[in-house]
Amino acid sequence: MLKSKISEQNGATLLEVLISFAILSILLLSSMNFFLQSYKYTTQNKDKTTAVYLAQNVMNYMQKQSFMKMEGYVTYQLTKNPNKPLVELSMSLCNSPVTVSPINPLNHNERVSDVDNVFLFDDTARCQAVLTPIINNKQYTNDDIKIYIMPSVEQSDLDDLLNTSPNLPSLLKENLEANQNVTNLSFRTSLLHVFILINSENRNKAVLLEGTIVDESIR
Repeated sequence: MLKSKISEQNGATLLEVLISFAILSILLLSSMNFFLQSYKYTTQNKDKTTAVYLAQNVMNYMQKQSFMKMEGYVTYQLTKNPNKPLVELSMSLCNSPVTVSPINPLNHNERVSDVDNVFLFDDTARCQAVLTPIINNKQYTNDDIKIYIMPSVEQSDLDDLLNTSPNLPSLLKENLEANQNVTNLSFRTSLLHVFILINSENRNKAVLLEGTIVDESIR
């Protein structure tokens, strides 16, 4: 009789232990899932923060460049390629001469003759460090950092250009379709619109920053 009671007590204790282990396992799995989600969120947030910082750094650098050179280069490129809505800059321009179509400094409504062998960036090393930086042990390239420049245009012209430019990044195209700034012609001869796009395989991590390069005379 006594042995039977002891066996029943032992059986009940073992069952309780098994139930406790089951509950503990569920709690551990829930905790692991929470920490994994937290780590994933933190990583994504870190990537987004890095992209924003990078875009701001590139934008600050571009806004310090010569308006006359950039405007002349953009005008020359758009004249050669009238179906393009904007011009993309690449890291190769850090140390490669280009042709520009300068504005007449005495009359901004006129152009002077094209000028060859113009360097858009005065400091090659600084240009390369900004446009192809190494951050968190990652080397950024032209595929990661995109720079687009365009003048102000008529809304109808912008619509036509966007319709003939299917290869524009979707994030940039969406911005241009809803952008009121690029169709404001008030300062057409005094500023250029600049778009910095930091690419990512995950669209939610991509960053697009808009700014302007302004004529030195009104900075």
